[in-house]
Amino acid sequence: MVTCSKWSIRKPFDRLNIHVETISCSRIPRNYSQSFQDLNWLNSMKDIYDALISKGTWVLVSQPSNANVVNCIWLLEKKLNTYGSLARYKAHLAANGRRQRLGIDCYETFSPIVKPTIIQAILNLVVSHHGMFIN
Repeated sequence: MVTCSKWSIRKPFDRLNIHVETISCSRIPRNYSQSFQDLNWLNSMKDIYDALISKGTWVLVSQPSNANVVNCIWLLEKKLNTYGSLARYKAHLAANGRRQRLGIDCYETFSPIVKPTIIQAILNLVVSHHGMFIN
């Protein structure tokens, strides 16, 4: 059998190549006013906001007297390419749901989805321990 090593064919190890590059002069803003001074962050936040409005994520209504106002926060990060260069500016609008009260502020609760792989992993644990977890 003829292999690459017998013919002295060697591929370079990419993991040993070191590449250092300055990402950007600007740092991630620490507050709302700093992010609005940088056009990169402003455009990223505007894109997310426009997408939320166009999808009808929420409807603007007057505040009922017995409801809490849910605060939102902008989460900002820089996405990098494989070699560490700046790919894009990423913004997320996250709501603080801890202040909501069930039945007053919202009528549904968030339920995380259990993936089939998690169920399979739990069943594998039970089988591998011969039913030790079952009482």
